[in-house]
Amino acid sequence: MNKIVFNDGYKTYQINDDENAIIKVMTTDLEIQDRYVTAIKRIEEKKDALGINNADYDVDSKDITILGAYVKEQIDYIFNSPVSDTVFKGTNLLSPVDGKFLFEHFLDAIIPEIVKDLNIEAKKIHDRTKKYTDNTTTKKYKKPVKK
Repeated sequence: MNKIVFNDGYKTYQINDDENAIIKVMTTDLEIQDRYVTAIKRIEEKKDALGINNADYDVDSKDITILGAYVKEQIDYIFNSPVSDTVFKGTNLLSPVDGKFLFEHFLDAIIPEIVKDLNIEAKKIHDRTKKYTDNTTTKKYKKPVKK
């Protein structure tokens, strides 16, 4: 069988201090932002459909379980990869931790990585293409005008 090997852009991340908790994410996937916006909208719609109010502390645990599972699906959708099982280890993603939901802490940790990687890759592309688009370089290759 023939094999093709290329850099697919995926990076691996160890989650916290657990050497066995490794996720693989393509941080430079240009559709992450669109999937993120879509997922947040879907989560809000699901929350509203379940009748969960952010200020309501008396929520049916069944609804929290349903919404938590839905948030898990949406996190996996954002990253186009089943990262939730590894990251959250079966914990409800709506579990409160230091004033935020658990999934928010994960997003707060990984989004700066995505921004950093996208900026690095954009600079590499700019530097590589600059030699073809820079005016001083292109003048060097212009044919002389015949008179």
